[in-house]
Amino acid sequence: MNLFGTREAGGAAVIDTPDGVDPIEELPTYEGLTDFEPSNEQRRIFGFIEQGEGDGIVESVAGSGKTETLLGCAELIPDEESCLICAFNSSVKDELKAELGEEEDRRKTYVKTLHSQGRDFLKESRGEDPDLNRGKMWGIVHQEADELGVDLKGEEVPKICARVKQTCTDPQDGEALEQMATFFGFNWREKYKAVVKESIQASQKMVRDKGVIDYNDMVYVPLQFGVVQKKYDWVFVDEAQDLNKAQQKLALKVCKEDGRCLFVGDENQAINGFQGADPNAIEHIEKGIWRRRGNEATRLNLSTCYRCPKSHISKAQEVVPKIKPSDRAQEGTLQKRALENLPEYLESVDTDDDEDDREIMVLCRQNEPLIRWCVKTVLEKGTRAWIQGEDVDGKLKDIIDEAVNKVGEERDLGYEALKKGLARCEKKADTVAEEKQGASPENIRKRVEIVRDVMDKVGERPIQTLKRDIEDYFEESEEGVKFSTIHRAKG
Repeated sequence: MNLFGTREAGGAAVIDTPDGVDPIEELPTYEGLTDFEPSNEQRRIFGFIEQGEGDGIVESVAGSGKTETLLGCAELIPDEESCLICAFNSSVKDELKAELGEEEDRRKTYVKTLHSQGRDFLKESRGEDPDLNRGKMWGIVHQEADELGVDLKGEEVPKICARVKQTCTDPQDGEALEQMATFFGFNWREKYKAVVKESIQASQKMVRDKGVIDYNDMVYVPLQFGVVQKKYDWVFVDEAQDLNKAQQKLALKVCKEDGRCLFVGDENQAINGFQGADPNAIEHIEKGIWRRRGNEATRLNLSTCYRCPKSHISKAQEVVPKIKPSDRAQEGTLQKRALENLPEYLESVDTDDDEDDREIMVLCRQNEPLIRWCVKTVLEKGTRAWIQGEDVDGKLKDIIDEAVNKVGEERDLGYEALKKGLARCEKKADTVAEEKQGASPENIRKRVEIVRDVMDKVGERPIQTLKRDIEDYFEESEEGVKFSTIHRAKG
């Protein structure tokens, strides 16, 4: 019996079952498919993969076992059919590949980010791997602005060009450019229109002539150049709520005409708008599925959180009423602390030996206050701390080397000379940022400020000793306090 026929319901499809039949009673238990006994919601998803038709959208909550569910779905696919699992980022990709192990090699199952899949298309079409230059657009934009006689101040136009690629906005359409830029909070100027148009054209020419791409080109250019291949029988996409429009198009295009897609996401976790993510991604994916297949997507759910204690789930329910705690969830505690006392509090819990395996994490929505409080914690209390995914110690040592290059050989460098070199880096932050390919002038000035703060803390000492001090303070480690943005800590 096929328990997964669909019927329309408010613009989407829902699981339709014969009168009086609970589909769970008719489905296998799927024991052994996941590390834990599959929940009824997971069983419905597995049943949809085995018995259903068409594409699906899984509405999930935080900590609901999305990764485990996707791996279980992959196990159900026949060996002769190909499957692409689209991971949210490289760390999740590595986690999924490790979980699949030999299965990935034995079966036609591939784990990639959408960016790496796009880069593979470019490599196949060119016959060689393109050269990645993350700071590509910065140089192009300023060159085009100079040629057009447009005086640019700040960093908005390179960022607007990035949004053009992420949203697939037509660079020839001035009105569409203005609407897009305004939507993402940029201070649009009419003079930007010609610069954006010429910069996008120059960017694509650089791909054709020299094979040089930036990060956004990995998805945007294959779509623009028409080199996307419909090659997979199955496409599974994680964190679908954070896809930008270019990623949505690529994900749907890589699936064969008679293939099937499963998008997993949570509209309440759509937090990557600052990177060009589509705030209405799930809705637009649903419309894309309709255009692709001529019928609606089947909606499924993962509403139980296995990650948090009941106290945290109760708080989360104020925003997301449907989220539920696991039967195994502990009670947990919530406390309020004054922000200005954060260094003192972290010092006390970091030295508390009651729980040796406890991990201490500080979360923040934005990066700037995160860096400020991490540095404050380190320098005021000497507590070891680091920022997830930021390589703070490497970037600070790099700016010291840059300062050294500004004033002379390191072996002849004194404390005051290093200060002078840092001042020159700060003054020429625009030039230094362009050389660093991807760093902004604001980032360069912030790094100079932190190095000065460390120097004030440790006092006058040789350059190599100063670098070791920075490593001791900020190098990523299993010990100490982990600071992280919500985006990097996600999952």
